[in-house]
Amino acid sequence: MPTPSPTRAGSWSTSPRTAGRTSSTSAPAATRCVSDGRGRTRPPDGRRRWRRGDARTALARAFAEAGDAVALLARSTDHVETLAADLRGDGADAVAVTADVTDPGSVAEAFDAVRAAFGSVDVLVHNPSAPAGGSVDDCDPAAFERPWRVRAYGGYLCAREALAAGGEPTVLFSGTAYGVEATGAMPDWSSAAFATRGLAASLDDGTAADATYVAIGANVAPPGGYVTENRVAAEEVAARFVGFADDPPETVTVRVP
Repeated sequence: MPTPSPTRAGSWSTSPRTAGRTSSTSAPAATRCVSDGRGRTRPPDGRRRWRRGDARTALARAFAEAGDAVALLARSTDHVETLAADLRGDGADAVAVTADVTDPGSVAEAFDAVRAAFGSVDVLVHNPSAPAGGSVDDCDPAAFERPWRVRAYGGYLCAREALAAGGEPTVLFSGTAYGVEATGAMPDWSSAAFATRGLAASLDDGTAADATYVAIGANVAPPGGYVTENRVAAEEVAARFVGFADDPPETVTVRVP
């Protein structure tokens, strides 16, 4: 299946990428790493990708269909082991790796496993989630910290590993509109989203990575689920991520849909 044509999303950022940063639209397929923490990476003749976070099913399948080797990183691998096996059954290169993305040692071991399977990580998709919600009065300190740890801190740990040994990965942070416009109903999630967006900007400006915060402005319907005005198909979101991986947006923050 050919790689979907890159599509630029409406930008919510006026911050351009670092001058001199270039991207290739004709790069060979790569390894993709998806973190739920999961992630992605590339075989000798293709790219490798790793992804986190059921948009995860659509993301993994989209990258695999684009010819990428896919590494799925999750704290519990029950689901991703099955998904990786399904992808292999369809002829793709895929592995599932157990990792706690909030633990530096666990993340390091996970990336070692991915590199042993596929080599360096070309694209990291950080797509974690954590229970959150409630006003400032309703949100206790532990609950407030949880989304920050998996999204911002976990994203930092995964990106650091993807950059190890001179890597120049594309890093895509799957986020929400709360990272652009906060809501008083969810201070924990909003602050974590802003922190993750800031991390993307810092990585893009200060490292060899092309980093982007993807603000998803609608609920994502699971693969095959019904779509409404406020629900976007997971397959559509996944296709946009594949496009961003192959042709990184010119701005650090983009909106989907």
